[in-house]
Parts: sequence; C-alpha cells; structure tokens
Amino acid sequence: KVTLKEATIKGRALNAKASGSFDGSGEIARIALDLEAGVLDLDRYLPPPARAAKDDKPAARAAPAGNPLAALPDEPFDLTPLRKTEATVSVRLGGLKAMGYKLGRTVFTASLKGAVLNATLKELRLYGGTVTGTVRLDGAGAVLGVDTALTIDKVDIGALARAAEGAAAKVTGVASATLHAKGRGRSPRALAESLAAKADLRLGGIDLKDAGGGTVSEATLTFDMPGFDRPTTVKGSITYNKETVSLDVGLAPLKQVLSGQAFDLTAAIASSLPNARYGG
Repeated sequence: KVTLKEATIKGRALNAKASGSFDGSGEIARIALDLEAGVLDLDRYLPPPARAAKDDKPAARAAPAGNPLAALPDEPFDLTPLRKTEATVSVRLGGLKAMGYKLGRTVFTASLKGAVLNATLKELRLYGGTVTGTVRLDGAGAVLGVDTALTIDKVDIGALARAAEGAAAKVTGVASATLHAKGRGRSPRALAESLAAKADLRLGGIDLKDAGGGTVSEATLTFDMPGFDRPTTVKGSITYNKETVSLDVGLAPLKQVLSGQAFDLTAAIASSLPNARYGG
C-alpha cells in the first residue's frame, strides 16, 4: 500500500497540491486521489504547434456503401479494469491554459465501485458561460452500459472563435445546449449501434460581421435520434433577416442515411412568407 499524505508542486506556471493512496495488495485495487491547483498554464510546457505538412498522397477512396459502423471493432469489451478497481477522484482547478484556449474554474469528481464508474463535471467555466456533465459506465453485467449528459450554458461563441482563429474571427453570439446519450453493447460496434441521443441547441445574438446577403441571428434546434436504426427528427426555428422560420425535418434511420444509399426525407418550412413541404 502506498499513501501520499500531501505533495506540493510549484513552478513558473504551476501550483498544485495532491494527496492520495494506492492499495494493490488485494483482489480489488483501491485508488484515492485529491488534486487542487490554481491556473495551470500548459502552454509554457507544450511545444509550439507544428505547421501542417503538405500531403501529396492521393485521397483515400470513399468507404463502400453498407453499415457505416462496420469499421468499429466487434471484439467484446474487456471489463476487467472496471471490475477489479475501486477509486475516488476529486480535481479542482482555478483554470487551464492550453493550445491558445483558456478554461476557467474546473471541478471534477469520479467514483468507481462495483464495476460502475460515475464521473461528474460539476463546473467548467468557459468563455463567459459554464459546462457541466455526467458520464456513467456500467460494467457490472455482461455488456457495457453508457449514459452521458452534457449541459452548455451561455458560452460566448465570439470569444471562443477568436481563441480558435484569432482576430480574423467575425462572429459574435451566445450558445447554450444540452445533450443526453445512452446505449449498451458487448463491443464498440454494438454499443454504437445501440446509441440513442437527444440534443437541444440555442444560439442567440448571432452577428456574422461582413457577411454578405441575409444572416441568421437566432436559432433553436432539437435533434432526436431514438436509435441508430430508428427514424430521426430535427425540429426548431431560425430567425433569418428578422423573420422567424420554423423547421420540421424527418429522416430515415441514421444507419440508412450514412450508408450512402437512398433514404426517405420529409421537411416542412413555415414562415410569414410562403410555406414549403417536401417528401421523398
């Protein structure tokens, strides 16, 4: 058994305290970790981003039509690490700087017991907004179960775009979103095929500077995929040139859409202007 009562790490851009323990003497390995740190500036320790090398190789051929998930492994998951480990982890950071991006206060916890892992992102400050989420991995049965939820609240997409593209970014606005996905499977392929997901996206105050023609200023969209082999819907509204346009789109199952084969599609657009419908 190894116990770390407390360790302090200090550097030019690093100030962290950690404590924890590891006990591998029994059938179940037990791990505990508690980490607290101020703002971690990883850019001081990371090499500068490499320039993209010119690729003269011919483009890869498109995958043949068929099951788009066939490339995923179909070998069963090895659930031994989940079943042979118990752990508690707590991480609190004042912030993080890496690759030009800046994250604010971050609080993360995780626990693993009885082959069930529960991880929680309690707080992540991101460009004026917050991100929270949970992930649950259940390996107690014969297959692996996954259940995840994510909430993004009022993130400044203009600031995020400038971090990614620099001053050249010409977009402003605020984004909020929620995502919930779950599935069960004995292998990566089976898990992907079982996934059901629903996502809501809300964009407000959008301004694309120097954009020609009409612009979208508001958008609310809901994506609902009850299963990879079940019909998918996209519903919502978009404000285009100060006119609200409602959307209602129905798609064939994503398994068929992504296969490269023909698929059914229905769409309805409603506004103060002439409405439109399509089915085919």
